[in-house]
Amino acid sequence: MGWLPAFAALYSAGNGVTTILRGISVAEVFGRGRYAELSGALSAPGVIAKAAAPLAMAGIWTVADSPRAVFAGTFALILVGSVGLLLAIRAQRNQDTVLRALTDAVPAKAA
Repeated sequence: MGWLPAFAALYSAGNGVTTILRGISVAEVFGRGRYAELSGALSAPGVIAKAAAPLAMAGIWTVADSPRAVFAGTFALILVGSVGLLLAIRAQRNQDTVLRALTDAVPAKAA
């Protein structure tokens, strides 16, 4: 159980940084004009998921009559999310490589 304080500290630090970045990034990327509208729209999927998750997991537990189904479902969602994240990172790297190649292929203007 010696890992529990370290986990709590790291989780809290990550949550704090995420909270700060969520507020700053919307204004930085999209400007301040529609900050409230865009911030709400960007946070809505996460809020809905956090609200629906307990009900969905309770439903799975009730139907399957076993907590193992809940853990299996949660694990499956973690795997799907992880694969999606890895694919997004890979696509971004490929896009950066293509853009770099296109930029290098265009001759520089002579001054």
